[in-house]
Amino acid sequence: MGEWTKPPVLKTGEPSWLRGFESHPLRQQTAIQPIFAISQKTTKNLLPEVIKISPLSIGLAGGLVATLVWISWNLTLDAWWQPTDSATVNRMLELLDLEAGDLVYDLGCGDGRTLTAAVKGFDLRATGIEIDPLRVGFSWLRVMISGTYPRASVSHGDMYKKDVSRADGVLIFLSGVANEKLADKFLQELEEGTRIVSYYHKLPGWKPLLEEINEQGYPIYLYEVGKHENES
Repeated sequence: MGEWTKPPVLKTGEPSWLRGFESHPLRQQTAIQPIFAISQKTTKNLLPEVIKISPLSIGLAGGLVATLVWISWNLTLDAWWQPTDSATVNRMLELLDLEAGDLVYDLGCGDGRTLTAAVKGFDLRATGIEIDPLRVGFSWLRVMISGTYPRASVSHGDMYKKDVSRADGVLIFLSGVANEKLADKFLQELEEGTRIVSYYHKLPGWKPLLEEINEQGYPIYLYEVGKHENES
């Protein structure tokens, strides 16, 4: 008779049909692994590549969110920024009829192009007021690159709250709503004889000294404090 051999002992988690199959690959692999280990390995291997987020993706998503927030905030302002062509900028400065060294204020100065034009083309001093920090940065960059600092400068803030009493002339390209709010401010803060030039929009209740049309067919209005003759 053959020698009796003790049956192999099953390990935890093995099916009974593996008895006697010590060399079976299932015994060497998954059957001897705890269930939680199998689940962990399987989950790791099946993790989709699409959910692996790279730093570039995070940066792009953050930039998109910041841009949408910036655009949404700009839509709440009284006036949206629109760049003015150089010919119109120069004509507005001509209409102010200022002397060399006089101070011109540009309310809502955008990218600062009017400030540099005032200094370089008319030998004036220029101060821009801008509420949007991004455009303040653009304006300062233009001023510094053009070499017009310190004769040109930019002030970050609300134009309705900034003091403009030092201005010898004021330029505005805003909106009807903004001009209506500024009309009383000009009367309160600007000295008699100070000239104001508004592109496209009238000053409500003010009669312009001059109205002309630029090359694009849009109006430019010239006003003077003390000669504005309130319109009914």
